[in-house]
Amino acid sequence: MLHYTSDRMRREAIGETTEIFAKFQDLALGLNRARIMNIRDLDRTYQEKLSVARMEREAADDGARLARDGEQQALNEAEEARAKVLAQKALIATYEAQLVDLRGGPA
Repeated sequence: MLHYTSDRMRREAIGETTEIFAKFQDLALGLNRARIMNIRDLDRTYQEKLSVARMEREAADDGARLARDGEQQALNEAEEARAKVLAQKALIATYEAQLVDLRGGPA
C-alpha cells in the first residue's frame, strides 16, 4: 500500500519535529543542570559536615590531652606533697632523737 504525503504536510512536520526536539533538548539541559547543582549542594553539605566532624574530633582530642595533662599534674603535685610529708616526718624524727639525747635517754 502506498501513502502519499504532500509537501506542505512534510514542511509542517519538519517544523513541528524541530520544535519538539528543541523543547526536549531544553528540558534535558535543564534537568542536567539541576542534577549538577544538586550534586554541588550535596558536596558542599558533605564538606561542611566533614569540617564540623573534624573540628569536634580535634576538640575532643584537645580535651583528652588537657585531661591527661591535668591528671599528670595532679599526680606530680600529690607526689611532691608526699615527699614534703616524708621530709617533715624525717625532720620530726630527727628532732625527737635530739630531744631524747638532750633529756639524757629514752623518756
